[in-house]
Amino acid sequence: MPTSDPTTPIPEGWISVAEWMLSVYISGPITADTPEQRDANRKRGYLAAWKLLEYGFAIYCPHTVSVIVAAGQNPSDGDTTLPHNFIMPNDLFWVKTCDIILMLPGYEKSIGCMAELRYAQQLGKQIYYNIEDLLQAELE
Repeated sequence: MPTSDPTTPIPEGWISVAEWMLSVYISGPITADTPEQRDANRKRGYLAAWKLLEYGFAIYCPHTVSVIVAAGQNPSDGDTTLPHNFIMPNDLFWVKTCDIILMLPGYEKSIGCMAELRYAQQLGKQIYYNIEDLLQAELE
């Protein structure tokens, strides 16, 4: 049974895995004109995050973070999208921190994604435009 005792040691297996993991920033559109399009955008982010986790990557997925952070807003239309000037500095921090950037479909129509892509290029990050290429290249 798990314990909340702060003196409980971290399992060695967790640390050894964390030390070799590559981190992936998942960049994909979140905002959209309709709630259905927003849901589809988020679902793409969630599915990419899950697949990368299954293959042993550490991930940062703005699609999940924006929903969690914005949940406190309780908007009447169900849109939990955060303003760019509020969330983008946080996202760019994670672009800088992650080893790899994954661009999801539709990124080219997103102001936020294009800023993330330009910043990743300036930093010389490894950028992939589909998850299959990322998995093939990084798991060889």
